[in-house]
Amino acid sequence: MKWVPNERFHSCGVCLKHFGIFRRKHHCRMCGALVCQTCSPDKDYVHGYKDTKVRVCKICTATKLKRNTEIKSQKLFISATASPHTSRRK
Repeated sequence: MKWVPNERFHSCGVCLKHFGIFRRKHHCRMCGALVCQTCSPDKDYVHGYKDTKVRVCKICTATKLKRNTEIKSQKLFISATASPHTSRRK
């Protein structure tokens, strides 16, 4: 993942508000986007940062939550369709 250069953008990649004295630039450690503090309120574990939670943007947080929800629902579907009666031999 490559970070977006600070000089390249003058507004947040999520809310599109302009950076300034009170709205500072931050990098999402998951996707590298340049975002404001409001759009990167969460910290999470990211590959390459060992056991430390680091700043991630709202988009990456939402994407991860959606992916985790889909994985859980697939596991529930698989466990619900695997009947103990179908695996027994007579």
